[in-house]
Amino acid sequence: MRGQAQVLNNMGKNQALVGNFNGALVQFQQALALGRSVESRESMAISLESLSSAYDTLGDYKKALVNFREYKTLNDSLNSSEVRTNIARMEESFRRDKEEKMFQLEADRMDAVNARQRVLNIALAVSLFFLLLTAFLLYKVMRTRVRNSKLEQEALRLQSGRLETEKTALEEDLRYKERELTANALFLLKKNELIAHIVERLLKAKSTFRQENQKIVQDIVHDLQASRDEHNWEEFEAHFTRVHSTFYQTLQQRFPSLTPNERKLCAFLRLNMSTKDISTITHQSVNSITVARSRLRKKLQIDGEDVHLIDLLQSI
Repeated sequence: MRGQAQVLNNMGKNQALVGNFNGALVQFQQALALGRSVESRESMAISLESLSSAYDTLGDYKKALVNFREYKTLNDSLNSSEVRTNIARMEESFRRDKEEKMFQLEADRMDAVNARQRVLNIALAVSLFFLLLTAFLLYKVMRTRVRNSKLEQEALRLQSGRLETEKTALEEDLRYKERELTANALFLLKKNELIAHIVERLLKAKSTFRQENQKIVQDIVHDLQASRDEHNWEEFEAHFTRVHSTFYQTLQQRFPSLTPNERKLCAFLRLNMSTKDISTITHQSVNSITVARSRLRKKLQIDGEDVHLIDLLQSI
């Protein structure tokens, strides 16, 4: 219906343009009637304004004024309503803008919260990763250290066992050589005893030989005694040095004031030989050997009885 009223208004304007104002009035009145029926104030305002203009042209000023006043009242009402509508529209627009801004602010805040949460989650994940990586590396390091420690302990155990075996072998070899050296010393002792016995018998039987043979017997006795004194010690010292290669050197460094005879006595005592055996080998009396041992204790700075002379020499 509003569309028909608009069509009638347009038809009336066309009639007015061609000078047919009476025909235009008919069209405008029909359009006004339709506008009133559908309560279209915009359409009614157009129809009233057009009627006022047509009556004015036709010289019917009274109707022109009536229609113009009604048009003015309706138009003012339309303007007031439009203002209110505009205000309402502006308020609604402001409200919507405000809501949109608040929504956007809330969305931005949520985005910021979510972004911060994502950053925190990433930081937590990275921290957890590095924590796990550090724990793994520490585990690997500790495991490697434990394995290396076990390997070192095993190597030390094997080395200790090998060293113990070597030590046992060396000690056994040393004991064997010391037994051999002692046996050699005992052999020299027996040889000296035999030589002494032969010399004693030759000296006893010397007077029974003829005069020219007594000189020969005396020379033999002299040679036997000289051989016993020189070769016995040289042979013994050679064996002793092979077994205890650093004994004399260490003894000389620690006790440089010892005489050659005292060093010989130290060698015999190192083998734990008795005073009697030493006396027989060196052709000295037992009392002389005892005195020499006492003098040796003083030179070795052994004051108390709790320190054994032989123990000290065997530790060198």
